[in-house]
Amino acid sequence: MLTFVEEIVLLALDDKKGKFVDLPPLALDQALAGAALLELAFQNRIDTDLTHLTLVSDKATGDKMLDPILREIAGAKDKKDAKYWVGVISADGEKIRDAALARLVERGVLKQEEKKFLWVIPGRRYPMIQTSRCDDTTHGNRCARVVCQSHLELCCRSPANITSDINVLAGDVYVIRVLGSTLGNSTEWGIR
Repeated sequence: MLTFVEEIVLLALDDKKGKFVDLPPLALDQALAGAALLELAFQNRIDTDLTHLTLVSDKATGDKMLDPILREIAGAKDKKDAKYWVGVISADGEKIRDAALARLVERGVLKQEEKKFLWVIPGRRYPMIQTSRCDDTTHGNRCARVVCQSHLELCCRSPANITSDINVLAGDVYVIRVLGSTLGNSTEWGIR
């Protein structure tokens, strides 16, 4: 099963071009930070309310991407809210994005292609691999893309509401994960 961070990376990638869609500066980094927090909450390591993010367990998750974030939250002297942690974690957005891309390549969901622009300037693309394994792995992502694309766009337009928009987006992805595990593969949903 894909993590919330991986789902957000796939939502932000153009399937055919293998490049990230145009988003306002910092938008993807903030969405990835929110997804990392949601994954920690999903694994019962943190909990949030309107005013605080609370550490439930500082036990390592075994995930190289999430454990440093969990250690940073555990080491905080004062309780902060989720908006604060989205800001702190988003500073490492590029590192989180690169780690998620590497895992998606390793799992066979994406492939990494090195291309040169104007025969000189190096560039990297991550197109989707069109195999049955990929379809089984990412059917929840396809559903999430259909349902959540407008929330991702809204989340990126208004940084003032970033925390609530990330919560809505994350809630959609969570519901789709639950439905995906209940309803089976994407062909049953009529999604290609």
